[in-house]
Amino acid sequence: CPLGYYCSQNTSNPIPCPTGTISISAGSSNCSICPGGYTCSTTATVLSCQNCGGFQCTCVSQCNGGNYCPPGSITQLVCPAGTYTYNGMSYCLPCPAGYYCSFTVTPIICTQGYYCPVNSTYPIDCPAGTYGSSTGLQKMSDCTNCPIGTYNPVSAQTSLQSCLQCNYGNYCPIG
Repeated sequence: CPLGYYCSQNTSNPIPCPTGTISISAGSSNCSICPGGYTCSTTATVLSCQNCGGFQCTCVSQCNGGNYCPPGSITQLVCPAGTYTYNGMSYCLPCPAGYYCSFTVTPIICTQGYYCPVNSTYPIDCPAGTYGSSTGLQKMSDCTNCPIGTYNPVSAQTSLQSCLQCNYGNYCPIG
């Protein structure tokens, strides 16, 4: 029985392994589930392209980054926003704090003026009264408060210079 096929006791002809499965070795009496991180989208799929004894067979396809392929996959599944994967993965990884993942292969570092908690799909503005002077901030408390006697009416600011002096006669507490 060639690779990509199985031979049961009651048949004289090789039977192609169905989609979502593979043949691990020649002479198999059954097929195995397609391994995680790969797709087995056609019948007669094998792990590595080899001579299939004159029979037609197809190699497994490695899952692309940004997608995941659980065991038995026929097609790649797109990782949800807030997660990412590398090539050949069977599950999505949560986007780490300080980064955001919006349908990307690799996490993108959070830019100045923003913070990104775990599983962020986009950067979140440092609120008015604060600024974010560095990249990779992970939580709102990482944004720096404007000092006493200053204010900042706009969100997503990147420097102390965005904190304006309080007008005479007004009270401006920290932030």
